[in-house]
Amino acid sequence: MKTFVEQAEKNGIKLLHSGPCQFCHAPVEAGVYKCFELFSQALNLLDLSKPEVYITRFLSVDSHALQHSEVHGRWNNHLHLTRLHLIIERKFIWDYKKTPILSDVLKKYKKNNSNEYLSPPSAGQRGLITISDIQNAKNASELIKIIHEWAISVYQVYAVYHKIVAGIADEFEESVWK
Repeated sequence: MKTFVEQAEKNGIKLLHSGPCQFCHAPVEAGVYKCFELFSQALNLLDLSKPEVYITRFLSVDSHALQHSEVHGRWNNHLHLTRLHLIIERKFIWDYKKTPILSDVLKKYKKNNSNEYLSPPSAGQRGLITISDIQNAKNASELIKIIHEWAISVYQVYAVYHKIVAGIADEFEESVWK
C-alpha cells in the first residue's frame, strides 16, 4: 500500500507543508502533513484491543480517508462511504473480518462500473468536524462521541452518492448472509 505522499504524487497532487490542511481545512500549521500526524495520534485515549472500540476506529479511518480522497486510491471513496453507510444507516457492528468481504464486493462492482468515480466535495466542504476537533477530546468517552459525530458529518456531505453505496451495501449484505 502506498503512503499518502506516494499516492498524492501518483494522483498529480502537490502537497502543502504549511497552513491549514488543503483538503479538510483543519486549522493546522503544517498542512496535510500535520493533519496526518494528528490522525496517527487521534485514538491514543482508546484501548484499541477492545472489540467495543473497533467501530470508533473504523469510523475515524473512514472519516479521515473521505476528507482526504486525493491522497488515496481511485476506489477508496466507495469502500469508506459504503462502510459508513453500513455502520451509520444499517447499524452494522463492524469488525476486521468484514472489510475483506466488502473489498470483494467492490471488486465485482467495479467490473460493471469501471468508469464510476465518487468525486469528493470541494476542499473544506467535507464535513464540519476535522481531525483538529478530535484532538480536543479530554477522555475516551468524549473521543468516541466526537468521532461518531465526525463520521455522520462526513457521511452527510457525500449524500449525492448514498443511493450508489446503498446498492453496494445490499450486495455486501447478500454476501455476508450467504
